[in-house]
Amino acid sequence: HLSKKQHQYEHLQHLHDTYTALVKLVLCIGCLFTFLGTNYTSVLLHVLAGSKWSSSSSSLSSSYQNTASSSLSAFCVYISTLAFNGTTEAFVYGVVDKPKDVGTLGIIHGCVGVLFAITVPIAVKMYGTIGLILGNGICMIIRGTFAVYLAACFFREHTTI
Repeated sequence: HLSKKQHQYEHLQHLHDTYTALVKLVLCIGCLFTFLGTNYTSVLLHVLAGSKWSSSSSSLSSSYQNTASSSLSAFCVYISTLAFNGTTEAFVYGVVDKPKDVGTLGIIHGCVGVLFAITVPIAVKMYGTIGLILGNGICMIIRGTFAVYLAACFFREHTTI
């Protein structure tokens, strides 16, 4: 018969394994979406919006076609970072049990927000719509990475027998 502490350890080990598997799954699906989706955005535009958005022979300027296709490609990458961030932060918000950790999350989100507010106008001037998407993606990666760090701290702290 398992002691209460040993049962808790096994429960946390199962939680760790599940969390790790979910993050890996999200990253694999994100990579698949990123590597395949970005290459077929012009086809998707052609199917959904017609040839005027995807064909160089249309009356729509070529720069708009390139912008739409490039923006949609960048959005494929952004969706992957959003899924990573959402998965990792959802776990951390579910297990955070100390007010100090909640405060730390708030501070990190505030710092990332300031970083976004400073860098995105510059990125938009340089890259247009893609700069906005890029700025959002970088912020999601930073937040997701910090959430992974907090999850690692949680498991390290709670799985010692």
